[in-house]
Amino acid sequence: GALSVHAGVFLLFRTHAIWDAHWASRAMVAAVGIITAFLATLSGRIQSNIKAQIGYASIAQVGLMLVELSLGLSELALFHFAANSALRCYQLLISPSVVSRLLRVQAASPDGVLSMYSRFMKGI
Repeated sequence: GALSVHAGVFLLFRTHAIWDAHWASRAMVAAVGIITAFLATLSGRIQSNIKAQIGYASIAQVGLMLVELSLGLSELALFHFAANSALRCYQLLISPSVVSRLLRVQAASPDGVLSMYSRFMKGI
């Protein structure tokens, strides 16, 4: 799944020689990338599910890759593509473990609240 999200960036990378010569197409790719990164960042901040947060973070990174491609930084975009897809695969694989660990910590605490939140609540 994390690789298929990046398929559009890879296709744009492969067809870079076709659309790179025209400033209008580069401007459109940059505009789509900026809008995508901005909206995905805002949407990811309000998600309550860890997998949804990872998904929106990945979409925001894809938007940044589009901006990199439109600026002619194709080598940087390709490295960003490979590194981000590997990171998102790893994060999606371990996210259930993170949630289950937090639930075990919550169950082991004396008051049934996660320790970082209980310290915050005591200060209020």
